[in-house]
Amino acid sequence: MNELRIYDDFAPLAHMGKSDIKALAQRQIDYVKESGDSENTAAFIKKIQVLLDEVQNGIKESAIDSVGRGSNYFHGVKMQISSITTYDYKKDAVWVDLKRKLTERETFLKGLKEPITVLNEETGEITTAYPPNKKVSDYIKFDF
Repeated sequence: MNELRIYDDFAPLAHMGKSDIKALAQRQIDYVKESGDSENTAAFIKKIQVLLDEVQNGIKESAIDSVGRGSNYFHGVKMQISSITTYDYKKDAVWVDLKRKLTERETFLKGLKEPITVLNEETGEITTAYPPNKKVSDYIKFDF
């Protein structure tokens, strides 16, 4: 059995541009909302997303090699290799101390119910400490 046959129903996407795919997505969104089947669709799409993410991550290095050799245009998609740089500061004692102090400050501020006046005993400066603005966002946690 060809393991890629699972994608056969998606073959028309290979010939669609980004705007066409977005328009198709919007039509699907409208349909799902009108049908009242959002939670069922969300669960099913999550499974598809996990499949695609796993495959994408699993072939990433091989694809990077191929794109690097010039094989970089398929299905109307141009690919190029880009890099991202991240930094790890955990070996720097000053950074670690500042990070710890920041965490302590955040914990202190989270405990405030209303602004309070604070006296800096070293400088005599009086400042106001404010509780953080709290933002709660709902999301769906998927477990399967």
